[in-house]
Amino acid sequence: MGTEAEHLKRAQKNGRAIEYLLLKLGDHPEWVATIAFYKALHLVDALLYHEFQAHGGNHDNRDRQIKTNHRYSHIAKFYGQLLRASLLARYLDDPRVAFEDVFPPEKVKSEILDHMLSQLEHSVSTFLSQSPKPSTAARK
Repeated sequence: MGTEAEHLKRAQKNGRAIEYLLLKLGDHPEWVATIAFYKALHLVDALLYHEFQAHGGNHDNRDRQIKTNHRYSHIAKFYGQLLRASLLARYLDDPRVAFEDVFPPEKVKSEILDHMLSQLEHSVSTFLSQSPKPSTAARK
């Protein structure tokens, strides 16, 4: 549980870990995907704190908050994709396919980092640069 600033600090720390692991991306693509998801999680929690003065709390609440508010549809789309990639990386959700078969290192860079995470970061940044809307700030 943290404030907007604390979640942004954690997201930045996760970003530094990603940069470090990119030097050995071929050895650790699953960890890059996992950390990318957790960076996204902290960005979403920073947004929710910005908007509602409370963060997602747990995965189910966070998912519900971003999926049920149409303002966050772009964020929800990429958050869900990052979540699915990290689940495959962490738990091999589909035993018929290896993470590297779906996301070889070059796809981790181009799809997970440069597309999914980048899109989510841009959208969150846009919201964070604005004052919370009165109608949403009142909802918790």
